[in-house]
Amino acid sequence: MSWMEEEIVIVGGGIIGLATALGLHRHGVKSLVLERGELLRSEGAALAMWTNGWRALDALGVGDTLRLKSIPIQTLTDVWFEEGRQRSMPSGRDEVRCLKRSDLMETLGESLPPETIRFNCKVVGVTISPFSHSAVHLENGTTISAKVVLGCDGVNSAVAKSLGLRTPNFDSFAGIRGFTSYSGKGHCIGNQIIRLKNDGIVVGRLPVDHNLVHWFISRAWVPQDCEISKEPKLIKEAALGAISKFPDEITEMVKSCDQSCLSLTQYRPRPPWELLVRTLHKHSVTLAGDAMHAMGPYTGQGCAVGLEDSVVLGRCLGLAMRGCHEESEDQTRVRISMALERYVKERKMRVIRMASQTYLVGLLAKPSFPPLKLVVLVVLLLFFGGLQGGTQYDCGTLLSPKS
Repeated sequence: MSWMEEEIVIVGGGIIGLATALGLHRHGVKSLVLERGELLRSEGAALAMWTNGWRALDALGVGDTLRLKSIPIQTLTDVWFEEGRQRSMPSGRDEVRCLKRSDLMETLGESLPPETIRFNCKVVGVTISPFSHSAVHLENGTTISAKVVLGCDGVNSAVAKSLGLRTPNFDSFAGIRGFTSYSGKGHCIGNQIIRLKNDGIVVGRLPVDHNLVHWFISRAWVPQDCEISKEPKLIKEAALGAISKFPDEITEMVKSCDQSCLSLTQYRPRPPWELLVRTLHKHSVTLAGDAMHAMGPYTGQGCAVGLEDSVVLGRCLGLAMRGCHEESEDQTRVRISMALERYVKERKMRVIRMASQTYLVGLLAKPSFPPLKLVVLVVLLLFFGGLQGGTQYDCGTLLSPKS
């Protein structure tokens, strides 16, 4: 057993953990990121990034670098085979691009000082104290005493458990994700997102650049998926089975995919009503990203909203930490607690809104009675501005909130 002391510990070396560390670094505040793996994890293929996400990336200083790695998406097209109809909408004011997760992770990681990330550090628990530093307990017996603990450790968050939040339940749906490269002439989908819907299954295609397409298949979870998810060859077979009623070009896309990048995961959203009633901050401990507000993929907003968290948390905590070295321990604890309280106050209604919107859009995506779908659609239009409402949100900069 060993004992260490750190100022700020960020649990989780995923996108949100690295983004939070970068937000603090821009303020000159040092942090330690604890990653349970041997390397940074890039599974998950790619993700759609909307205007609100790009504003957060710009605030962190990495937006322009990442724009060079993706093409702008100009049109969103939905096709319903059963109903024989199609709808296309321009992206309008929205900046929409599809980013490889590995590109985002690498860009964030390369922007951090050396030794910010410590690997092979699996956190098994956090002890929160109102009168002294919090303690982060590692699987290898090490305990890290920290002035601040930030939980960015996803749906199975050990930090969230220390705050009394339950691990999110499994959804009835799962997603298969992958890449297909079209070398030579490139792909034929242009600068558009295409979502094909048939018999309760959704197939999406998003261009990363002119040669690479990220695709996903959303369908009901089956018990066999527990074993299938561990073997890329079986994931590919499951994907081909799910799209048997789709056009041949979709089958060819899956057949030609990069098998090493395939993933199959069951969705695990946190119910929006739990965010309303649960504590998201206690003394020197709080959460960001999926650890706080895991969402289904139905609006493509999970990562973007998490990046907003990182900017607001970096702003609130970074500004607060600047004068801590001139104060007593008690004054510092009060300053930190107040900063985290401001962060949660600013973020709470935003994440409840986006989690609620995603929950409702998820109901539309699943088989249900037509009257229920009509009610859900009316609620989305009246209270959320439609299925993609909230994409123009501005989280502000690392120095000041949005105007």
